[in-house]
Amino acid sequence: PPTWCPECRLQRRLVWRNERTLYKRTCDLCKMSVISMYSESAPFPVYCSSCWWSDKWDAREFGMEYDTSRPFFDQFRELMCQVPHEASQHKQSINSEYANYVMSVKNVYLSYLIIESEDVSFSRFLLQCKNCVDCTYATGLENCVNVSRGGFCSDCSDSMIIDHSQNLQFCYDCVSCSECYGYINLRHKKYHIFNEPYTKEEYERKIVGIRGQPLETQRARVNEFFKTQPQRGYIHWNCGKNVSGEELYNCENCKDCYLINYVRDSAYIFNTSSTGLSNELTSNLYDCSLVADMTSSYEMTGGSKSNNCRFGVINDNSFSLEYSLWCYGSNDLFGCIGMRNRKYCILNKEYDKK
Repeated sequence: PPTWCPECRLQRRLVWRNERTLYKRTCDLCKMSVISMYSESAPFPVYCSSCWWSDKWDAREFGMEYDTSRPFFDQFRELMCQVPHEASQHKQSINSEYANYVMSVKNVYLSYLIIESEDVSFSRFLLQCKNCVDCTYATGLENCVNVSRGGFCSDCSDSMIIDHSQNLQFCYDCVSCSECYGYINLRHKKYHIFNEPYTKEEYERKIVGIRGQPLETQRARVNEFFKTQPQRGYIHWNCGKNVSGEELYNCENCKDCYLINYVRDSAYIFNTSSTGLSNELTSNLYDCSLVADMTSSYEMTGGSKSNNCRFGVINDNSFSLEYSLWCYGSNDLFGCIGMRNRKYCILNKEYDKK
């Protein structure tokens, strides 16, 4: 069993992840200027994304014979200082140099952990979003500003925990609503201001005067109103039995988890979701952070669509990996770094199956 408490184990995992501190440096292969999460003083080579994903180098070139007379982690550190690191985590990105941990994106700026989205700025942890600014932990947003914990909403601003809604401002904990302002704890409502119903004509006339006030005045008034309304003591949204933690959405049988969506049969999980919106894809995890569509894994930081991985960082489309970093499309690796489409390797040296 673990010898550290869950909080310390989380800190140990997050040491391996730098999302937001970016540097300008030179790619060690093509010598072009690049935006990187590693500074010039990093003790290992750093390649821009184009070079790192190219065929100009092969991680097996740095393979080491395992020395049984020396500690494994000493040898692992030596390997880590030799294998090139990707300057920033970019996969299939367009015009998104000033972003990190992004995949299948276009026009993303100073945003992190963005997947299948476009025209996003100053945001974090978005999936399938478009034209969003200052948004966090949301799926399916469009034309939204300062929305957090939202799902499948459009034209919303300054709102939190909203789902399948349109044209909301300063709203909290609402589902299937539209044309509302400063409301809280409502379901299937329309044309409401501070939880009071109006006709369409009355709403349109009244909202013009309210929105004409300074934004800080509006925010202060909404906050005072929210203090008079009942609020959830914790957020377990559409969850099944045996869940504990905070901000769990569509989960089942999860212990001491935080900010997770569509996860089941797991414990001590942080910032984890399922891109397929099914808890069958993300399950049986223990001590994992920032993963998606991963199953039967332990002590992972980052990675997706993988199974049976342990003590790793960003293992994608892989299975049966242990103590491996930034490996893709691989299986049966131990102590490997930067491997792509490989199997049966130890310290980046390839062996036959036997």
